[in-house]
Amino acid sequence: MFKKICSFTVLALLLFSLSACGGNSNNDSQSSTKYSELVSSLTLQYEGDPLAMIETSKGTLIIELFQEQVSETVNNFIKLAEADFYSNLKWHIVLPGIKIQTGDPTGTGTGGSNTTPIKLETHPDLRHDKVGVVGMARYENDLNSATSQFYITLDVEPEWDRKYAIFGQVVGGAELLGAIERNDTVRKISIVKAE
Repeated sequence: MFKKICSFTVLALLLFSLSACGGNSNNDSQSSTKYSELVSSLTLQYEGDPLAMIETSKGTLIIELFQEQVSETVNNFIKLAEADFYSNLKWHIVLPGIKIQTGDPTGTGTGGSNTTPIKLETHPDLRHDKVGVVGMARYENDLNSATSQFYITLDVEPEWDRKYAIFGQVVGGAELLGAIERNDTVRKISIVKAE
């Protein structure tokens, strides 16, 4: 399932540098340069599934995207991220010990992208069996209504298996999950693709 090769040195550098990636208004230029260098070094030494670098107001989350297992869901997410759809959106749902969620331009939990909803895509190896599972939210009981909203689990949620499309896993910055509060923002999502 995980076909990546990521050296310990690069991963350690990445985790050490996460605070710089979050940045603030006084250091945006410096943070941007460090972030670009970080992504470049990661691209050179990473093979396998693509990564999503989610810059938040609290720091950067690194998500491994399960391209092989759920390609339609991952491609939809990548297309939106590369179009800057997620930039400056709020984490509109924060349920401590359950999940955090973003991807709604209205910030109410009722909106999404104008893209065609994607059909529920699941894989038997992908389960809500750990903290940091990334999945697509959907509209009430319509299994095929996901567009742009996604969540990250804060606990094991086995009852969600095969009801939501899991498309990623937090592989860096997991300590930030408990720090994200309602109305914190996603500054930008960048995709690092395997070469």
